[in-house]
Amino acid sequence: MPEDELLDALRGLGADHEPDVAAIRRRMEEKRPKVVPLRRRVDDAPRKRPVLLSAAAALLIGGGVTAAVSQMGPAGNQTPSSIPVTVPTFVSPEPSVSADPSPSVENTREKEKTPDGASASSSPATPRSEGSEKENPATASSSSPSGPQNPAADDEATSTQAGISVQALNSGQALTLGDADEDWLAIGVRNDLKTVRKKASDANPLLNFTAPPSAASVDGPFSLSWSGGKPEQDRANTTRWLQTDGAVVTVTASSAARTVTLYTGNLMNVVVSGEDLKQQRAELGGTAMGYKVTVTIPSHSGETTIDLESGRGPVHLLAATASTS
Repeated sequence: MPEDELLDALRGLGADHEPDVAAIRRRMEEKRPKVVPLRRRVDDAPRKRPVLLSAAAALLIGGGVTAAVSQMGPAGNQTPSSIPVTVPTFVSPEPSVSADPSPSVENTREKEKTPDGASASSSPATPRSEGSEKENPATASSSSPSGPQNPAADDEATSTQAGISVQALNSGQALTLGDADEDWLAIGVRNDLKTVRKKASDANPLLNFTAPPSAASVDGPFSLSWSGGKPEQDRANTTRWLQTDGAVVTVTASSAARTVTLYTGNLMNVVVSGEDLKQQRAELGGTAMGYKVTVTIPSHSGETTIDLESGRGPVHLLAATASTS
């Protein structure tokens, strides 16, 4: 059907204000046999594919005629005519704006990184305010697994502690080492600086002693006697003792408590330490020429170290004894 005849038919329909859609379709069916099939036009011009809209329809809305017209691409060099059509205006409802902004790219990525798939940010239904976090600063720690909150306090609770007592010695006081002591050492009494040990304890000693090469044997304020020693068996009333910048007395490990007695000079420090043993320290004053320092060592694992440190003067040491409680 030529376009001019189709347009005339549509104009006639619009002029008659025909409200019956079925009647409109019957009139169009009368003209349909004369319409050239659409497929033939596509085959003739494959690069100029016509655009076909829905069949023409006319409806009366508010006394006006709304017509949907099929438009076809130009056939050959003909220019299509235009048909004025009244189209009702529909006002689309404004989209409601959500109070919560859309999740950003950063939030989405954070959600993907979370192991359980939950978003790292707070849910809009349960917002977390900055003020609420400040009110409960210890929430994370209260939910943490139970364990020592203070490592230093825990160490002190599990460690044992040695006891130190100090007694002043009188100048010229005489000391004797013998069988009454389980183990003993006479220190600084020989010119070759060899330490004399109790011979009976030589195989299984309780005490050991070390001093730097700068140590020397000098005259002291006390006298010392011993019997049953090694490498020197006996001696009486020697007044020599050791002078050094520092020395170490080591007490061997034992499942039982030990008591160690040191006969020292003044103005020096005594520090007791060991595995699972809380460190103890005693500072010796200058009111006496020397002191009897008794160290009570509780049962613990490992050796016990007694460091003799210089204080306001050099370290002086005469003898050491040990016994098991």
